Amino acid sequence: MNMRIASAKDAPILTSLMHAAFQAAVPPSSALSETVEDVATQLAEEREQAAICWRDDHPAGMVRFLVES
Repeated sequence: MNMRIASAKDAPILTSLMHAAFQAAVPPSSALSETVEDVATQLAEEREQAAICWRDDHPAGMVRFLVES
């Protein structure tokens, strides 16, 4: 298993993992309303960062985060 920092081009993978993770959340998570475009914009404009965990060349998890100075 390995992890790498994601870029805006990874937005489809990030969004898919995020939606799968929050699908059964009660109450429903606002993450489910985020689109690929929303995630790509956040990353491209450096408003946040993300990382994807890979297992056997398949995305297995993700995290989105802010780096504050």
